[in-house]
Amino acid sequence: MTQTDILRAKNGLYGLVNHVLNTNDVVRISTKDGDVVMLRANEYKDMIETMYLLGIPGMRESIVEGLNTSLKKTKDLDWRRILK
Repeated sequence: MTQTDILRAKNGLYGLVNHVLNTNDVVRISTKDGDVVMLRANEYKDMIETMYLLGIPGMRESIVEGLNTSLKKTKDLDWRRILK
């Protein structure tokens, strides 16, 4: 994680944004009122989605069970029939 203060971030915003986009680094920007972070939008979206899914009771266990299930023990779904 890169850290900077608000004045440096303001003066070098274009470079800071390019740094985040090109390296997937997270930037912590300090102000007298608190800190903020800058990260790629898709990383933020993924974090929010993960927090949402893990907030559903039993979802974590279901995901772990699915990860530990052999593909040989699964069956193909006919999505056209299901989505009708």
